[in-house]
Amino acid sequence: MKFTATLLIIIASLTVTAQEGNVFLDRAFWKSNPTLQIVQQKVSDGYDATKLNQNAFDATVYALLEKAETPVIKYLLSLEGNPIEKRTHDSRTYIFWAAYAGNTEIMDYLLSKNAKTNITDSHGNTPVMFAASAGQIDPKVYDLFEKYGVKIFEEKTEKGANALHLIAGYAKDYKTIEYFVNKGISLQSKDAEGNGLFEYAAKGGNKNVLNMLIKRDVSFKNLNGKGGNAIIFASQGRRGHQNSLDFYKYLENLGVNVNTTNEDGRNPLHNIANNNEEKEVYNYFISKGVNVNKQDINGNSPFMIAANSNNLEIIKLLSSEIDNINLKNKNGQSALTKAVSGNTTETIAFLLKNGADINIVDVKGNSIAYYLLNSYKANDISTFESKLSLLKSNGLNFKMLQENDNSLLHLAAKYSDVSLLKQLGELNVPINAKNNEGLTALHIAAMTASNTDVLKYLLQKGADKTLTTEFDETVFDLASENELLQLQKSNLDFLN
Repeated sequence: MKFTATLLIIIASLTVTAQEGNVFLDRAFWKSNPTLQIVQQKVSDGYDATKLNQNAFDATVYALLEKAETPVIKYLLSLEGNPIEKRTHDSRTYIFWAAYAGNTEIMDYLLSKNAKTNITDSHGNTPVMFAASAGQIDPKVYDLFEKYGVKIFEEKTEKGANALHLIAGYAKDYKTIEYFVNKGISLQSKDAEGNGLFEYAAKGGNKNVLNMLIKRDVSFKNLNGKGGNAIIFASQGRRGHQNSLDFYKYLENLGVNVNTTNEDGRNPLHNIANNNEEKEVYNYFISKGVNVNKQDINGNSPFMIAANSNNLEIIKLLSSEIDNINLKNKNGQSALTKAVSGNTTETIAFLLKNGADINIVDVKGNSIAYYLLNSYKANDISTFESKLSLLKSNGLNFKMLQENDNSLLHLAAKYSDVSLLKQLGELNVPINAKNNEGLTALHIAAMTASNTDVLKYLLQKGADKTLTTEFDETVFDLASENELLQLQKSNLDFLN
């Protein structure tokens, strides 16, 4: 049977989604700090403590993150299906998560079992660098890595940043800095792009730490002597922290250039546009000449980034500075595209009222309708309904074919959600159209459905079960090969 790569991904995601009824994949269960006896009983009850959810987290990772008792974690690690080097979210093994959580007892246990420390996750971080980048400042974590042969001073990211660089933004005082210096990392060290300790520390906005670095002659100027990188790093902030207007003015008073752009074409506004809601910060940068229309290496402007996720007040503020509301990035996406994907109905309405092109199409041939569909959340149908209604009233063509000649029904079929299909039911999308692989929406549903409800609904709405694929496969043939339906021992006679 012919399966496209996309469909294989869909099937894999649906397989793990089916595990979401698993108590071990409910983070609230781990927040309750279950005892070993409770966990063992749940296993006896048939819950699988080795399965990954759709984001590739499993019971052991959640147990580590929620600081479960050591006997519980060791029990989970003893189960077949939870090997020491098992890859989880972002391709991280358990040593990554133990270090992240600062669980030195489990770290010691894993390392004594020869857990690898020279492997990288999907972001290019080793366990040491992941811990540092996440703000783990406990020296016992790094001492333990050294005990098992890791040379902290040799650890680097793909861009040449070292552990001291990554931890600097989280440092509460100079003791943390001094600890890594004593491990052999120079205060003057630079990453591959010339950024040093001051720039990385600026992410955290701690003036006391920065002042101590200046006293120790740590440079806060760019290699070209103009300064500026510290502003870029400060505007990036760090996890759970955004810098204030007062801090940006502090950097400016040091002589750091406020109106600057990094090697990826991003200026400070690009970095704050995602979620900073302080108007005074935007007005400050705009007053310094920072360009709202500047497109980064991917073609995104600060306004486009804000349209994706920021509040309407910030979007309105930036809109007064833009040259073209229909500016596209390299993927052919506009501010409206991004708002439909990730923002509110009110934001979409504002953009449309101010000239956003509802007929815009990306480089793959996907329209606004495609992005609306991708924004669908089963637990928030009302938002989808309001967006759908707004776009419909503004004349969006829902019958237009998307990439690979897929209709909206082709795309919706993969969700295995009757409620979504009902939302599309009144749009008059041809139900028996074939995409460029010769598949109808019913064919796709037969291959990916997690239950028979979607199949029965499509048949009820006029889907033709007699149509075959390019390989003469019937809907019944495809459904019979669907592992999710097999697991449920679904009766498929209605497809014959």
